[in-house]
Amino acid sequence: MMRERQKTNWVLTVVLILGTVTVFFPLYMAFVIAFKQPSEMTNDVAGALAFPAKWSLDNFRQAMEVTDFWHSLGNSLLITLTTIVLAILIHSIAGYVIGRGMARKKSFRFIYLYIVSGMFVPFSILMMPLVKQTAQMGLGNRAGVILLYLVFYMPMNVLLYTGYLKNIPMALEEAADIDGASTWKTFWKVVFPMMMPMHATVAILTALGTWNDVMTPLVIMSGTGQNTLPLAQLNFQTQFGTNYNLAFASYILALIPILIFYIICQKQIFCILLCDRGAALSDIPMNEIRTQRLCNAHRIKAGMVVETFVLYTHKRILNKFGNIINGRPLHIFFEIGFVYDIAVHIIDCNVLSLFIQR
Repeated sequence: MMRERQKTNWVLTVVLILGTVTVFFPLYMAFVIAFKQPSEMTNDVAGALAFPAKWSLDNFRQAMEVTDFWHSLGNSLLITLTTIVLAILIHSIAGYVIGRGMARKKSFRFIYLYIVSGMFVPFSILMMPLVKQTAQMGLGNRAGVILLYLVFYMPMNVLLYTGYLKNIPMALEEAADIDGASTWKTFWKVVFPMMMPMHATVAILTALGTWNDVMTPLVIMSGTGQNTLPLAQLNFQTQFGTNYNLAFASYILALIPILIFYIICQKQIFCILLCDRGAALSDIPMNEIRTQRLCNAHRIKAGMVVETFVLYTHKRILNKFGNIINGRPLHIFFEIGFVYDIAVHIIDCNVLSLFIQR
Protein backbone atom coordinates (compact mmCIF):
# COMPACT_ATOMS: atom_id res chain seq x y z
CA MET A 1 0.00 0.00 0.00
CA MET A 2 1.43 3.32 -1.02
CA ARG A 3 1.92 5.94 1.62
CA GLU A 4 -0.32 8.94 1.40
CA ARG A 5 1.41 12.04 0.14
CA GLN A 6 1.88 14.53 2.94
CA LYS A 7 0.58 18.04 2.45
CA THR A 8 3.12 20.82 2.20
CA ASN A 9 3.12 23.20 5.13
CA TRP A 10 3.49 26.44 3.19
CA VAL A 11 3.61 28.63 6.30
CA LEU A 12 6.58 26.69 7.66
CA THR A 13 8.17 26.62 4.20
CA VAL A 14 7.95 30.40 3.84
CA VAL A 15 9.33 30.92 7.35
CA LEU A 16 12.26 28.61 6.58
CA ILE A 17 12.98 30.39 3.30
CA LEU A 18 12.97 33.78 5.01
CA GLY A 19 15.14 32.40 7.79
CA THR A 20 17.59 30.98 5.27
CA VAL A 21 17.83 34.29 3.44
CA THR A 22 18.35 36.08 6.75
CA VAL A 23 21.10 33.66 7.71
CA PHE A 24 22.96 33.71 4.42
CA PHE A 25 22.76 37.44 3.74
CA PRO A 26 25.53 38.44 6.21
CA LEU A 27 27.60 35.47 5.02
CA TYR A 28 27.23 36.65 1.44
CA MET A 29 28.37 40.14 2.40
CA ALA A 30 31.32 38.72 4.32
CA PHE A 31 32.58 36.81 1.28
CA VAL A 32 31.96 39.67 -1.13
CA ILE A 33 33.69 42.28 1.05
CA ALA A 34 36.62 39.92 1.74
CA PHE A 35 37.46 39.81 -1.99
CA LYS A 36 36.95 43.53 -2.65
CA GLN A 37 39.58 46.22 -2.68
CA PRO A 38 39.16 49.18 -0.29
CA SER A 39 38.55 51.48 -3.27
CA GLU A 40 35.43 49.46 -4.16
CA MET A 41 33.76 50.12 -0.81
CA THR A 42 31.17 52.75 -1.73
CA ASN A 43 28.72 54.59 0.53
CA ASP A 44 25.56 53.01 -0.80
CA VAL A 45 23.82 49.66 -0.43
CA ALA A 46 24.27 48.70 -4.08
CA GLY A 47 28.02 49.18 -3.84
CA ALA A 48 28.21 47.06 -0.70
CA LEU A 49 26.19 44.24 -2.27
CA ALA A 50 27.90 44.25 -5.69
CA PHE A 51 30.47 41.64 -6.68
CA PRO A 52 34.10 42.75 -6.67
CA ALA A 53 35.44 44.06 -9.97
CA LYS A 54 38.35 41.64 -9.70
CA TRP A 55 38.53 38.56 -7.53
CA SER A 56 41.80 38.61 -5.63
CA LEU A 57 43.35 36.89 -2.62
CA ASP A 58 45.43 39.93 -1.62
CA ASN A 59 43.16 40.68 1.33
CA PHE A 60 43.67 37.19 2.70
CA ARG A 61 47.45 37.46 2.36
CA GLN A 62 47.52 40.84 4.11
CA ALA A 63 45.16 39.60 6.83
CA MET A 64 47.50 36.70 7.57
CA GLU A 65 50.42 39.10 7.90
CA VAL A 66 48.62 41.60 10.13
CA THR A 67 47.25 38.96 12.53
CA ASP A 68 50.41 36.81 12.57
CA PHE A 69 48.00 34.13 11.44
CA TRP A 70 49.98 30.95 12.01
CA HIS A 71 51.09 31.92 15.51
CA SER A 72 47.59 33.01 16.48
CA LEU A 73 46.13 29.89 14.87
CA GLY A 74 48.49 27.72 16.90
CA ASN A 75 47.39 29.37 20.16
CA SER A 76 43.71 28.99 19.26
CA LEU A 77 44.19 25.33 18.32
CA LEU A 78 46.12 24.59 21.49
CA ILE A 79 43.53 26.19 23.76
CA THR A 80 40.53 24.76 21.90
CA LEU A 81 41.77 21.18 21.50
CA THR A 82 43.06 20.95 25.06
CA THR A 83 39.76 22.30 26.39
CA ILE A 84 37.78 19.80 24.31
CA VAL A 85 39.80 16.78 25.44
CA LEU A 86 39.74 17.74 29.12
CA ALA A 87 36.04 18.69 28.98
CA ILE A 88 35.08 15.31 27.52
CA LEU A 89 37.13 13.40 30.10
CA ILE A 90 36.22 15.41 33.20
CA HIS A 91 32.64 16.40 32.43
CA SER A 92 31.63 12.92 31.27
CA ILE A 93 32.83 11.47 34.58
CA ALA A 94 30.97 14.15 36.53
CA GLY A 95 27.82 13.62 34.46
CA TYR A 96 28.02 9.84 34.98
CA VAL A 97 28.47 10.08 38.76
CA ILE A 98 25.71 12.65 39.16
CA GLY A 99 23.34 10.98 36.70
CA ARG A 100 23.55 7.55 38.30
CA GLY A 101 23.72 9.00 41.81
CA MET A 102 20.45 10.92 41.45
CA ALA A 103 18.63 7.58 41.19
CA ARG A 104 19.94 6.54 44.62
CA LYS A 105 20.37 9.67 46.75
CA LYS A 106 18.56 13.00 46.77
CA SER A 107 21.79 14.82 47.62
CA PHE A 108 23.02 14.24 44.06
CA ARG A 109 19.96 16.10 42.81
CA PHE A 110 21.07 19.15 44.80
CA ILE A 111 24.62 18.84 43.43
CA TYR A 112 23.21 18.59 39.90
CA LEU A 113 21.06 21.71 40.30
CA TYR A 114 23.95 23.59 41.92
CA ILE A 115 26.29 22.86 39.00
CA VAL A 116 23.68 23.55 36.31
CA SER A 117 22.77 26.87 37.95
CA GLY A 118 26.21 28.09 36.90
CA MET A 119 24.79 28.67 33.42
CA PHE A 120 22.81 31.62 34.75
CA VAL A 121 25.83 33.51 36.12
CA PRO A 122 26.99 36.14 33.57
CA PHE A 123 30.68 36.46 32.82
CA SER A 124 30.64 40.19 33.53
CA ILE A 125 30.06 39.47 37.24
CA LEU A 126 32.99 37.05 37.40
CA MET A 127 35.42 38.98 35.21
CA MET A 128 37.17 41.23 37.71
CA PRO A 129 37.54 38.64 40.51
CA LEU A 130 38.87 36.10 37.99
CA VAL A 131 41.45 38.54 36.61
CA LYS A 132 42.76 39.21 40.11
CA GLN A 133 42.77 35.57 41.19
CA THR A 134 44.44 34.23 38.05
CA ALA A 135 47.14 36.91 38.33
CA GLN A 136 47.82 36.01 41.98
CA MET A 137 47.97 32.29 41.17
CA GLY A 138 50.24 32.75 38.16
CA LEU A 139 47.53 31.60 35.74
CA GLY A 140 47.40 34.71 33.57
CA ASN A 141 48.32 32.61 30.53
CA ARG A 142 46.97 29.92 28.23
CA ALA A 143 46.74 27.38 31.07
CA GLY A 144 44.54 29.77 33.03
CA VAL A 145 42.26 30.32 30.04
CA ILE A 146 41.88 26.55 29.55
CA LEU A 147 41.08 26.07 33.24
CA LEU A 148 38.42 28.79 33.11
CA TYR A 149 36.84 27.26 30.01
CA LEU A 150 36.56 23.92 31.80
CA VAL A 151 34.67 25.66 34.60
CA PHE A 152 32.49 27.78 32.29
CA TYR A 153 31.33 24.84 30.14
CA MET A 154 30.91 22.38 32.99
CA PRO A 155 27.22 23.25 33.72
CA MET A 156 26.09 22.78 30.13
CA ASN A 157 28.17 19.64 29.54
CA VAL A 158 27.05 18.01 32.79
CA LEU A 159 23.47 18.75 31.79
CA LEU A 160 24.00 17.06 28.42
CA TYR A 161 25.81 13.99 29.77
CA THR A 162 23.33 13.49 32.60
CA GLY A 163 20.41 13.60 30.20
CA TYR A 164 22.08 11.27 27.70
CA LEU A 165 22.73 8.63 30.37
CA LYS A 166 18.99 7.93 30.41
CA ASN A 167 19.43 6.33 26.97
CA ILE A 168 22.02 3.85 28.26
CA PRO A 169 20.41 0.77 29.90
CA MET A 170 21.44 -0.03 33.46
CA ALA A 171 21.46 -3.72 32.47
CA LEU A 172 24.79 -3.23 30.70
CA GLU A 173 26.43 -1.92 33.86
CA GLU A 174 24.84 -4.65 35.94
CA ALA A 175 26.21 -7.28 33.56
CA ALA A 176 29.68 -5.75 33.83
CA ASP A 177 29.37 -5.77 37.61
CA ILE A 178 28.45 -9.47 37.57
CA ASP A 179 31.55 -10.14 35.45
CA GLY A 180 33.68 -8.55 38.17
CA ALA A 181 34.33 -5.14 36.62
CA SER A 182 34.80 -2.22 38.98
CA THR A 183 32.81 1.00 38.64
CA TRP A 184 35.86 2.71 37.13
CA LYS A 185 36.37 -0.05 34.56
CA THR A 186 32.66 -0.21 33.78
CA PHE A 187 32.63 3.49 32.95
CA TRP A 188 35.66 3.40 30.64
CA LYS A 189 34.89 0.08 28.94
CA VAL A 190 31.09 0.19 28.70
CA VAL A 191 29.57 3.63 29.32
CA PHE A 192 32.21 5.95 27.87
CA PRO A 193 32.24 4.33 24.38
CA MET A 194 28.43 4.37 24.26
CA MET A 195 28.41 8.12 24.91
CA MET A 196 30.42 8.78 21.74
CA PRO A 197 27.60 10.73 20.01
CA MET A 198 27.32 13.00 23.06
CA HIS A 199 31.11 13.39 23.11
CA ALA A 200 30.87 14.74 19.57
CA THR A 201 28.07 17.12 20.55
CA VAL A 202 30.00 18.39 23.58
CA ALA A 203 33.11 18.77 21.42
CA ILE A 204 31.24 20.85 18.83
CA LEU A 205 29.57 23.15 21.37
CA THR A 206 32.75 23.58 23.41
CA ALA A 207 34.84 24.19 20.30
CA LEU A 208 32.47 26.84 18.92
CA GLY A 209 32.38 28.76 22.18
CA THR A 210 36.11 28.46 22.86
CA TRP A 211 37.23 29.25 19.33
CA ASN A 212 35.02 32.32 19.04
CA ASP A 213 35.59 33.76 22.52
CA VAL A 214 37.26 37.14 22.80
CA MET A 215 36.64 38.36 26.35
CA THR A 216 38.27 35.56 28.35
CA PRO A 217 41.65 35.59 26.54
CA LEU A 218 41.52 39.39 26.41
CA VAL A 219 41.24 39.89 30.18
CA ILE A 220 43.36 36.89 31.23
CA MET A 221 46.22 36.90 28.70
CA SER A 222 46.49 40.66 28.30
CA GLY A 223 50.14 41.71 28.06
CA THR A 224 51.52 38.21 27.52
CA GLY A 225 51.95 38.59 23.75
CA GLN A 226 50.03 35.35 23.19
CA ASN A 227 47.10 36.18 20.91
CA THR A 228 44.33 33.89 19.79
CA LEU A 229 42.70 34.49 16.40
CA PRO A 230 39.79 36.56 17.82
CA LEU A 231 42.27 38.75 19.72
CA ALA A 232 44.48 39.21 16.68
CA GLN A 233 41.45 40.28 14.64
CA LEU A 234 40.99 43.28 16.92
CA ASN A 235 43.93 44.84 15.05
CA PHE A 236 41.61 45.71 12.19
CA GLN A 237 39.53 48.07 14.34
CA THR A 238 41.09 51.32 15.56
CA GLN A 239 39.81 54.67 16.80
CA PHE A 240 40.21 56.03 13.25
CA GLY A 241 38.18 53.37 11.49
CA THR A 242 37.98 49.71 10.51
CA ASN A 243 39.52 47.90 7.57
CA TYR A 244 36.50 45.82 6.64
CA ASN A 245 38.12 44.07 3.70
CA LEU A 246 40.95 42.60 5.77
CA ALA A 247 38.67 41.98 8.75
CA PHE A 248 36.20 39.86 6.79
CA ALA A 249 39.02 38.02 5.04
CA SER A 250 40.43 37.16 8.46
CA TYR A 251 37.02 35.98 9.69
CA ILE A 252 36.68 33.60 6.76
CA LEU A 253 40.18 32.21 7.37
CA ALA A 254 39.31 31.64 11.04
CA LEU A 255 36.04 29.94 10.06
CA ILE A 256 37.71 27.18 8.02
CA PRO A 257 39.27 25.16 10.92
CA ILE A 258 36.07 25.07 12.99
CA LEU A 259 34.05 24.05 9.93
CA ILE A 260 36.47 21.18 9.26
CA PHE A 261 36.13 20.12 12.89
CA TYR A 262 32.34 20.03 12.53
CA ILE A 263 32.56 17.90 9.39
CA ILE A 264 34.70 15.38 11.30
CA CYS A 265 32.16 15.18 14.16
CA GLN A 266 28.97 15.31 12.09
CA LYS A 267 28.56 11.52 11.84
CA GLN A 268 28.12 11.17 15.59
CA ILE A 269 25.72 14.13 15.69
CA PHE A 270 23.63 12.49 12.97
CA CYS A 271 23.44 9.40 15.15
CA ILE A 272 21.73 11.43 17.88
CA LEU A 273 19.36 13.19 15.47
CA LEU A 274 18.36 9.98 13.68
CA CYS A 275 17.58 8.00 16.81
CA ASP A 276 14.10 7.78 18.25
CA ARG A 277 13.61 10.00 21.27
CA GLY A 278 13.97 8.01 24.48
CA ALA A 279 15.43 4.95 22.76
CA ALA A 280 18.90 3.60 23.38
CA LEU A 281 21.36 3.58 20.52
CA SER A 282 21.86 -0.15 20.85
CA ASP A 283 18.11 -0.77 20.42
CA ILE A 284 17.93 0.69 16.90
CA PRO A 285 18.63 -1.64 13.96
CA MET A 286 21.40 -0.48 11.67
CA ASN A 287 19.27 -0.91 8.54
CA GLU A 288 16.69 1.49 10.03
CA ILE A 289 19.37 4.07 10.77
CA ARG A 290 20.71 3.77 7.21
CA THR A 291 17.22 4.21 5.76
CA GLN A 292 16.57 7.29 7.86
CA ARG A 293 19.94 8.72 6.86
CA LEU A 294 19.12 8.35 3.18
CA CYS A 295 15.84 10.20 3.68
CA ASN A 296 16.94 12.94 6.06
CA ALA A 297 20.72 13.39 6.05
CA HIS A 298 20.75 16.11 3.40
CA ARG A 299 18.17 18.18 5.32
CA ILE A 300 19.90 17.75 8.67
CA LYS A 301 23.31 18.52 7.18
CA ALA A 302 21.99 21.74 5.66
CA GLY A 303 20.62 22.91 8.99
CA MET A 304 23.76 21.98 10.93
CA VAL A 305 26.11 23.61 8.43
CA VAL A 306 24.04 26.80 8.52
CA GLU A 307 24.17 26.75 12.32
CA THR A 308 27.94 26.26 12.33
CA PHE A 309 28.42 29.28 10.08
CA VAL A 310 25.96 31.34 12.09
CA LEU A 311 27.41 30.60 15.52
CA TYR A 312 30.84 31.72 14.41
CA THR A 313 30.13 34.70 12.20
CA HIS A 314 26.87 36.40 13.19
CA LYS A 315 28.12 38.49 16.12
CA ARG A 316 31.27 39.70 14.41
CA ILE A 317 29.79 40.40 11.01
CA LEU A 318 26.75 42.27 12.34
CA ASN A 319 28.91 44.36 14.64
CA LYS A 320 30.87 45.56 11.63
CA PHE A 321 27.95 46.44 9.36
CA GLY A 322 26.81 49.43 11.42
CA ASN A 323 29.45 51.80 10.09
CA ILE A 324 29.75 50.70 6.47
CA ILE A 325 27.30 53.12 4.90
CA ASN A 326 27.70 56.85 5.56
CA GLY A 327 29.26 56.14 8.94
CA ARG A 328 25.85 55.79 10.59
CA PRO A 329 24.44 52.69 12.30
CA LEU A 330 22.07 50.68 10.17
CA HIS A 331 19.36 49.45 12.51
CA ILE A 332 18.22 46.89 9.98
CA PHE A 333 21.42 44.91 10.43
CA PHE A 334 21.02 44.81 14.19
CA GLU A 335 17.42 43.72 13.73
CA ILE A 336 18.71 40.96 11.47
CA GLY A 337 20.88 39.87 14.39
CA PHE A 338 17.82 39.19 16.53
CA VAL A 339 16.10 37.35 13.67
CA TYR A 340 19.37 35.46 13.24
CA ASP A 341 19.27 34.11 16.78
CA ILE A 342 15.60 33.24 16.46
CA ALA A 343 16.33 31.30 13.27
CA VAL A 344 19.07 29.34 15.02
CA HIS A 345 16.79 28.40 17.90
CA ILE A 346 14.10 27.33 15.44
CA ILE A 347 16.59 25.06 13.70
CA ASP A 348 17.81 23.67 17.02
CA CYS A 349 14.50 23.07 18.76
CA ASN A 350 11.86 22.51 16.10
CA VAL A 351 12.91 22.16 12.50
CA LEU A 352 15.37 19.31 12.82
CA SER A 353 12.98 17.37 15.06
CA LEU A 354 10.32 17.67 12.33
CA PHE A 355 12.72 16.40 9.68
CA ILE A 356 13.55 13.17 11.51
CA GLN A 357 10.01 12.14 12.35
CA ARG A 358 8.70 9.16 10.45
